[in-house]
Amino acid sequence: MTTPRRIAILVSSMALLLAACGDDGPSAAEPERPAKTVEITATEYRFAGDPTGIVGGDTIRFAVSNVGQLDHEMQVLDDGGTLLGRTTRIPPGGSDEVTVEFATAGDYKLICDIDDHQSRGQFAFITVGEP
Repeated sequence: MTTPRRIAILVSSMALLLAACGDDGPSAAEPERPAKTVEITATEYRFAGDPTGIVGGDTIRFAVSNVGQLDHEMQVLDDGGTLLGRTTRIPPGGSDEVTVEFATAGDYKLICDIDDHQSRGQFAFITVGEP
């Protein structure tokens, strides 16, 4: 076998191997889900908004507006109390956002952990459904 022929076979073999590898992008079976936005308002000792319709695998961007007279924040916790994301401390009239991926179905909690806000009722529950 001549050298040019060996090179041609080697190049062809490498091209086939690379083609078989594919890429690392989302597959047709698992399309990437864009973030959904949920508007939340924070005021003294409560959150308001509609975080319904979330299913496991969803990525949610919470846009939090402080319409109260005190500073507030919002933390997102899983059912074991693990922090998944949080806003900064938001002054009256301010806003911030936090993006959280809800990997699995289950119960989650939103809280304001500034001073005694949570103990005074500033928390909400989210139920994430099966995909």
